[in-house]
Amino acid sequence: MDVQARAQAEIDTVVGEGLQRLPHWEDRPSLPYIEAILKETLRWHPAMPLGIPHASVDDDIYEGYYIPKGLSSLFGSRAPLTVFLVLRSDSVGECVVCP
Repeated sequence: MDVQARAQAEIDTVVGEGLQRLPHWEDRPSLPYIEAILKETLRWHPAMPLGIPHASVDDDIYEGYYIPKGLSSLFGSRAPLTVFLVLRSDSVGECVVCP
């Protein structure tokens, strides 16, 4: 069974076939697969940047681009790349939506 079909089956079991009602917060303990999908989605693509902002200390030209002194950059370090690689690695932690 694919992920979407399994998720739909879990929702149908909890709220009834054909969505007789929308899921409520109180249904959360009964929807472990849906919660696992949400966690895996946020692990794979976080909703917010996870880097540390940096600012240039001097005017600079990098690969033909002018970077003025004081320019703030969230992606001016390797931290976002490191976080990106860790979050994308299947060897870190356990795959929560794997069968």
